[in-house]
Amino acid sequence: MGFAVLKDEDNDIIAQYALEIKEKKKSILQFIETLKEDFSNIDTQEYGLTKLFYVLQKLSNDCLEEDEVGSLLEFFLTRLEGSALRNGCVVTGIHHLIIHSKNLPAGCEVPIFQSIYSESTVQCFTQPVRTELFEILDFFLKHRRQGLKSLGSEFILCFMRAANGERDPRCLLQIFQLYLDVVKDFDLGVYCEDFFELLAVYFPLEYTPVGLFFFFYCFQLISSKLFEEETEEDMKVEICGFLAKAAGTFPSAPMKPFLDDFLTVFRRLCLNPSDKTSNEIPAKIQDAIMSTLKAFDKDVETIKSIANTMAENCEPFILQAEMGLTGKALSVLSVVSKGSKIAAEIILPQIMFWLGNLINADTVNAPQNRQEIIIEAINFLPDWLTLSIDCECTPVVRDALPGFIESLKRTEEQFGGVVYPVEYKISEILLRQSLKFKGVALPTKELYEKLVWRSVTDLKKMIQNYELQFRILLLLLQNLIFKHWPL
Repeated sequence: MGFAVLKDEDNDIIAQYALEIKEKKKSILQFIETLKEDFSNIDTQEYGLTKLFYVLQKLSNDCLEEDEVGSLLEFFLTRLEGSALRNGCVVTGIHHLIIHSKNLPAGCEVPIFQSIYSESTVQCFTQPVRTELFEILDFFLKHRRQGLKSLGSEFILCFMRAANGERDPRCLLQIFQLYLDVVKDFDLGVYCEDFFELLAVYFPLEYTPVGLFFFFYCFQLISSKLFEEETEEDMKVEICGFLAKAAGTFPSAPMKPFLDDFLTVFRRLCLNPSDKTSNEIPAKIQDAIMSTLKAFDKDVETIKSIANTMAENCEPFILQAEMGLTGKALSVLSVVSKGSKIAAEIILPQIMFWLGNLINADTVNAPQNRQEIIIEAINFLPDWLTLSIDCECTPVVRDALPGFIESLKRTEEQFGGVVYPVEYKISEILLRQSLKFKGVALPTKELYEKLVWRSVTDLKKMIQNYELQFRILLLLLQNLIFKHWPL
């Protein structure tokens, strides 16, 4: 970042001066006076600036008065151009004052923005410095938006100049997020086509002016890039994060023509046969799915279509357990169910049916895999019963329980105690959530009685299984204190 190397005595002076400024014995402007000799020589300017920055870094965010912050910003801005040439710490000083000063002067965002972004100098800086410059812009958009809007088309032009030619992926992610914010709330005016082209450089498309249909082209751009063979999978995940932002920012209507494309991409990225390392869905894909559902939350038919399509996409991966993607496909549908109650009401009954098929080994092709698939399916039950309750789909639980309890009994007869932890987990979930089943007759009495009588023996056998012990003790406690069923 261009910081000069300081001597030990310099660090002592910095610490002492920072303390005196905090105690109001001296001012920051007095400290700058002591650095005059450094600033008067071009070879030692960075040395003086480094000392100044380290003093600022030691001060609290409310230590400096508004006029002091303003004077410091003006001081740094006058040295901005030279700093770009020498990769200096001027921008870091400006960044620190803007982000961390409680007493930032009113209206300062306009002259600062014009000084930094109007001369096409942003791309002259190194990547770490450009990152700080885009963070400053993000701060102004969040906290001083009206000042930037007062610049009108000048702001749009300067933003495009600052972003134009950026190639570093870290800075590009910042630009994409800023881009969405600007499109949402600023009048692009005559720069509408140019603003689209700013991003289209990274997602090659041909632009055809269509007035207010700008958002349509943004979703087209995203879809095009997601389906390009040259786009690596990691980048596609990043683009899903961008899609999540767009879906949460733009109207839903321009997105609708590309909905099937996006659902296909979610399936391809999540259910890649070459990646079976984890059942976890990348956070950015989860965000994209959730934002898509939220975008259409008032369009019931579209939500139903999304839920049905996702269920159809995932069904083969769930039922053909030998593929090794059952858990991951279930994770995808878990995200969809959490994103919309309407979607949950469609998906959850199908999940219960599919789990029943797996537990009964109805879709197992190779007999040697039968036990493994049955036990894996049984271990999915507690999470899906919990999700059904959380989604307020208790009838789904009520209808599925008899079959599951019977399957647990049959599996215990075939494979022994492998089902014990699941039985205790399911019982604990149902007892803990019993108020949500008020007035509903659940077929659990026989299961509860069996577990209570068996629990003492299980505690003796499973000394090392601390989770199971916890479930057993909790179950006993609930039975004996709250009298959930008669013994």
